[in-house]
Amino acid sequence: MTRSKLGPLTLAVLVLLQGTAVVLLIHWYTQANPCHLPSSNHGKVHVLLLSSRRSGSSFLGQVFNQHPSVF
Repeated sequence: MTRSKLGPLTLAVLVLLQGTAVVLLIHWYTQANPCHLPSSNHGKVHVLLLSSRRSGSSFLGQVFNQHPSVF
């Protein structure tokens, strides 16, 4: 296996670019899909939980089951 060596400046620039990309993606996502619901919508919310093995889905399901409004 070959290993490429990056200088400290190159590594710092790559980390900065990655951080900038994450911040921009989060900003664009929140602008496209705001998390707040209209105040007039007090109906039921359906949640579909999809996961792979050993990912904590049983724990998350138990957390949902502890809420008194969840059937």
